Amino acid sequence: MIKEEIPTVQISTPIYPRIKGIGAYPINQAVSLFSVVGDISAPVRNDYTLPMEEIGQNYGYLLYRTKIEKASSAAALKVVDGGDRIQWYLDQKPVATQYQDQLAKSIVIEVPKPTSELSLLVEN
Repeated sequence: MIKEEIPTVQISTPIYPRIKGIGAYPINQAVSLFSVVGDISAPVRNDYTLPMEEIGQNYGYLLYRTKIEKASSAAALKVVDGGDRIQWYLDQKPVATQYQDQLAKSIVIEVPKPTSELSLLVEN
């Protein structure tokens, strides 16, 4: 396409790096995100949900957390304009995973205690 627009341009063959095998590295240990979140990040507190860009993080993961009061045994919740994927946790236990095409749908969460912590791990 470039050659058609600029006939005199010199186009070189791309240089690709050699790929080396580095062997297998088994994973011997794992850690829960919730057990280390205080060590790897600092909280940003606000009265309303801030988008990633306003927090200064334009990509990656963001963990939103809030306390919810038990109004009934179940709560229907949904995220609008969330990102690529959202993992829902109630009291640090996985509840649901939603992908971008599912974000307009509500998630029904059983709330067993008077106060629980709702966490959303948002991937963008």
